[in-house]
Amino acid sequence: MAIMNSNLQFKSQRKPIEVKFSDVSYSRGDRILFQGLNFTVSSGEILWIQGANGIGKTSILKLASHLARPDIGRVQWQQDNQPASPRALVSYQGHTDSFESRFSPHEEISFWQEIYGSELEVSHILDKVGLSDQSQVKIGKLSAGQKRRLSFARILMSQRPVWLLDEPKASIDKDGEDLIDKFIQNHAENDGIAIIVSHSLAHSIGKYTRRLVLEPAQ
Repeated sequence: MAIMNSNLQFKSQRKPIEVKFSDVSYSRGDRILFQGLNFTVSSGEILWIQGANGIGKTSILKLASHLARPDIGRVQWQQDNQPASPRALVSYQGHTDSFESRFSPHEEISFWQEIYGSELEVSHILDKVGLSDQSQVKIGKLSAGQKRRLSFARILMSQRPVWLLDEPKASIDKDGEDLIDKFIQNHAENDGIAIIVSHSLAHSIGKYTRRLVLEPAQ
């Protein structure tokens, strides 16, 4: 499959955004996943969080999106140097894809177009992720890699400035991996933020990729 042009037109010029973890500790039950975690990610940056399964990578995304709260420390958002909420800023791609299997990709992304109030065309987004030929196929009949592409179509439709991505290239072929890297690079170049969690080795995407390696808590 040929890699398509990944550029998308954003609604407007973005205001600078920052998410900051300050001395964050988090546990699951009696198990401490991490403690004293500090990092800041700003507009135009990509943070790749690497670590073994079960070490707390997904928990960082939940903390960042305020779907969970730290045991200790603070997770703070700012937009245009003012306190902000992630609710209107974040688009979250989970480790697993949850779609209504009886819907088609066109129906699914049309739903999210309405939810986000997006001006982007559904057919345009499906073409970008390489699903034009499957636009009317029931999602239940798509391969795991095609469902992952559909999940990224939802991210693109959101036009949100912050992408929280959990194993974004799981089950995707090499062409799909390259395409997603292009999307993420373009997003950062347009002053977006991407926080990626993966057990895979980090690699540079664009100019401003940083790596955070999680080690087991002592």
